[in-house]
Amino acid sequence: MAGTLSGSGGRPHPGRRGHPAGRGGVHRAGGRAAPAGGADGRVVDGDADRICGYFWEFDRTVRFGLADHQYGWDEQRRWRAAQPALPVGRWLVDPLVTTFGPDLAVVTTRFRYAGTGRQTPTWVRLSVGRRIVTAHVSEPTDPPTGSGTPT
Repeated sequence: MAGTLSGSGGRPHPGRRGHPAGRGGVHRAGGRAAPAGGADGRVVDGDADRICGYFWEFDRTVRFGLADHQYGWDEQRRWRAAQPALPVGRWLVDPLVTTFGPDLAVVTTRFRYAGTGRQTPTWVRLSVGRRIVTAHVSEPTDPPTGSGTPT
């Protein structure tokens, strides 16, 4: 999987032949901060059908949100349909894509809008295409520690 989410509808895509992303590794996904796009852009515009389309339609798909959690695609779909769009101005900060061969990628990023948060979707290549099989979204309760910039 390549180290970028852009140009593929927000989905990770296979690395080019000979590119280390096709064999696994850690890859920076763009610059230091970027406006939300792809799956994250659908969250901002509140498009529940498109958001849920990025997730594996299965009863074991899990999403942990800021103050919510859903077990299974159907539960997530019901929850998502009841949510308003996010406020304009959501930015992704330092997205990293860690791949494990061409079939699995874990994306970690921070986001900014009305505060800061973190999100980690896990993408798997399935027979229907690449889908998020689990996702975790959180906001730190204390200021984060560490370098602040991935290596």
